[in-house]
Amino acid sequence: MNTKTLTKTCLTLGLVMVLVSSLAAMEWYVHYKKAMNAFALKDWQETIRQIQEGLKEKSEPKLKARMTGIDFVDYLPYYYMGASYYNLGNFEQAQAAFNKSLDFGEIKKVGNLYSDLQQKMEDCQKKLTPSPKESGMTNLQEDGDRKTQEIAAAEKDAGKVKPGVKTGTQSQAGDRADLSPAEELIDSGKQLVMEGKLTEAKEKFFAVLQLGAGHQAAQHELNLLAVKYLNEGIRNYFNGEVAKSEGPFREAEQILSRAALVVKYGKNLIIAYQFLAAVLIEKHFLGMDAAGNGLDEARSYIARIISMNPGFELEKKYFSPKVVDIFSRGKG
Repeated sequence: MNTKTLTKTCLTLGLVMVLVSSLAAMEWYVHYKKAMNAFALKDWQETIRQIQEGLKEKSEPKLKARMTGIDFVDYLPYYYMGASYYNLGNFEQAQAAFNKSLDFGEIKKVGNLYSDLQQKMEDCQKKLTPSPKESGMTNLQEDGDRKTQEIAAAEKDAGKVKPGVKTGTQSQAGDRADLSPAEELIDSGKQLVMEGKLTEAKEKFFAVLQLGAGHQAAQHELNLLAVKYLNEGIRNYFNGEVAKSEGPFREAEQILSRAALVVKYGKNLIIAYQFLAAVLIEKHFLGMDAAGNGLDEARSYIARIISMNPGFELEKKYFSPKVVDIFSRGKG
């Protein structure tokens, strides 16, 4: 074979290799197009299968992704995979796919699909997160609300609440002049809670405890505030956001550890201890225990639970085997 012929052969082979490579790179679009057709026909299983095949060739979503020539498509595989899992009732897989879509961020640029994703994720969370009643936990908010009228009646009998005085957002400028210092602090704290300023509200309620009146109402509001933190932590925990749940549980613990509140709301403090122990155990085994003392702290919380309630039993079906094992050892 002469040099000229050899050169032509190499060029031909090179062009063939480029063409094969180009065709392979475009294979993702073939699967994506089939997936979109299946999605339109509500064939959720086929949609998932085709998207999974396409992801082997192109894993990163992209708006206006080039297919061939001047043809482009909004390539959003994880959104459509998540929506398909959602329609099949597989909410865990749907949530995982939606989270993947959010990680890449392209979906946020498509308003209607992003809004739909958020709604579906919220629904997934509701379906995957047991309510306190379903999970065997006390419905804390209902417990607090049931005591509201009792406390109001007790304080009225003790002369601490003036008949006709409005509280919270119902207070008018003229009414506030008639409030005692304790009532004014409580009124301000409740308003701060409604505004989402929980730390500031907590300080207002704690300030009432330093006064000679209004203790019962302040304790009640502090318990409701702790309930907010507990419910936030529980939602995060059951949503798989272990590290994110720790802060709310510690806030609840800090509030409920006050001596007067322990006596009245010890049951809620036990819930805070329980979840704090579980969080610390999970973080340890996930390699997130930077200080290296998470298990010891978890065991101390378990010991406190047992001292407060010797008959305590962990709802095992809602916690990992590692958490259950360490709780069992703590009881032993």
